Parts: sequence; structure tokens; C-alpha cells
Amino acid sequence: MDIKSKISKLPETSGVYFFKDKKGKVIYVGKANSLKSRVSSYFSSSSQQSPKINKMIKEIVSVEYIPTSSEIEALILESKMIKSNSPYYNTQSKDDKSYPYIKITLERDFPQILFYRKINRKIKEGKALYFGPFVDTNATRVVIKLLRQVFKIRGCRKKDLKKTKICLDYQIGLCSAPCANMISKTEYRKRIREICLFLAGKQKRLLNGLYREMKEASHNLNYEKAAKVRDKIKSIEAILKGQEINIFRKNNENGYLLKKIEEVEEDEIKKGRKAVIDLKDKLNLKKLPERIEAFDISNIQGKLSVGSLVVFEEGQPKKKNYRRFRVKRVKGIDD
Repeated sequence: MDIKSKISKLPETSGVYFFKDKKGKVIYVGKANSLKSRVSSYFSSSSQQSPKINKMIKEIVSVEYIPTSSEIEALILESKMIKSNSPYYNTQSKDDKSYPYIKITLERDFPQILFYRKINRKIKEGKALYFGPFVDTNATRVVIKLLRQVFKIRGCRKKDLKKTKICLDYQIGLCSAPCANMISKTEYRKRIREICLFLAGKQKRLLNGLYREMKEASHNLNYEKAAKVRDKIKSIEAILKGQEINIFRKNNENGYLLKKIEEVEEDEIKKGRKAVIDLKDKLNLKKLPERIEAFDISNIQGKLSVGSLVVFEEGQPKKKNYRRFRVKRVKGIDD
């Protein structure tokens, strides 16, 4: 089967593709949201390619691929294949700009997850872990952000974590607040080990371990812990399916779970979508609203009136667009 025939049969799913030369050596590895569209673009007569890419295309004899369930899974698999094969056109394609890595600072009691450009060879073994190289810089930053959210890893750059006030990240559920002794070193490092499994492509092993932990906690009637582990599992599975993580809770921090682990019912999510569809119909919109702005006016017995604006885009809060207004011209109680 020639290359063009093989490309025509590629799936429209995410995955990793790799090109081989006449010796069967992998010369380039890439990832795509749509394998068929991305690989086809290399061989399209209308596309303008650089001299380097044109040279690579002439050497391609075989195209192979591995489908994935999400772009993030593809990103991690792409990284592993680049590391194991050292494809010529991957190593030559950055033009003095190195591929990014994800660095975990093991030398600290409470490690961080950092975006890093170059591996520091001077750091002693065991002091830091590097995952990569990754080709997609933006996707790498997204992965770091998501892992911090799911595992509540600190984002501050402090080396010495003396006890301080609880930060805003903790208040909104993004950090476990090691600086305020809200988490033990043992538990924090357990989360780091789980992140390492995820980045090493061992997501199945990670999830199996978490399912065992959840069942054990439930068996021991520790429903609060079981709920926290369940939330973590749901978030990891959402990442692997390429979904937005939009159901973040404070893990029932001040509550108790009785008889069974609470579930976020699918019906609740459906109700939310139905409300958006109803809004579209009532406002005679051509498509579902992607941006919603909500205003509210408050006053204290007709005085000190203020207005507030919150903005949501595609179901996510757009906090940089939030506004607060002082209402001066309207007198009395008038919302």
C-alpha cells in the first residue's frame, strides 16, 4: 500500500504518528487532534512547506500511527517516542530553541511542578525529575496546570516553606497549603509519586491504585477520604478523555458523607445543558451562547449601591473580566 492510500485510511482521532525512511528508521514523530488531517497536510500540494520539511517528505517511505483517547495522552506518548527514537527531524526542528520539559523539584520537602527548557545536568541524581521532551509548548503548560489542579500541588516558588497565612490558591481549591501545615510531607510526596506515574504514561496503573485506595477507605467507613479519592479519579479520567475539568469541589471539606459516596449525577449536568438550550431559544440565538455576562445590584437600605459583573465563557469563569461598579446616580432601593 502506498503512502497516500494509507493516509486516506487514517482515523479522524487524536494520536501519535511517525514517519520512517527506507531503512525503517523513525525520522519524525508528531501528535495530532486528527491524525488524518495532520498527516495529510504534509502531502497536500497546496500547502507551503519549509525546505527542511520538503527534504523530510522525500525521505518518508512509511507512515505509522498509534491512536490515543485524548490530546494529552498523545502529548505524553509523543514525548516517550521522541526520547526512545531520537528522530533526526525532531532534533533538528527547533532552531536553537530547546524542547520543553516538566521538572519536579525533588530536592525540596514539598516539590513543585515546573515548566523547564533545559535539563540541568549538574543537579545530582535524585534531586530533580524531568519528563519530556515535549513538542507542544502550550499543551505542556496546560498539563502542568491540570496536574496542579487535580493533585493540589503548590504553585509558589518559595524554597523555605515557613508557616504563613493560607494562600488564595488553597481557598479556591488549587493548593494543599503545605506552607500552612495543612498537608503532611508524606501525603504530599505520595501525590508527587502519582503525578510521576501519570507523566511516565502509566495512567492505568495510577488509576488502579486509586480505585483500590477508594474501596479500602469506603470499606473502613472513611467516606470523606473515599470521596476525595473519587474526585481525583474523575478528574484524571476527564483529562485522559480530553474533557474540561469543570466540576471542582472542595472535597466535602466541612461535611460528612453517610451510607454511600455522593455522586455528581449525570442528570444534573444534563439540566445545565438544557438551561443553556432554553436560553438560546428564548433569545432567538442562532447557536448556543458561548459567553454569558451576569449583572447584580446591591445596596444597604438604599445607600452604598454597588454593581457587579461576572463573565463565563464556554462554561468556565473568566475572572479577568469580572468588574465592580459604584452606582452614584440612582437613589433609594432600586435593584
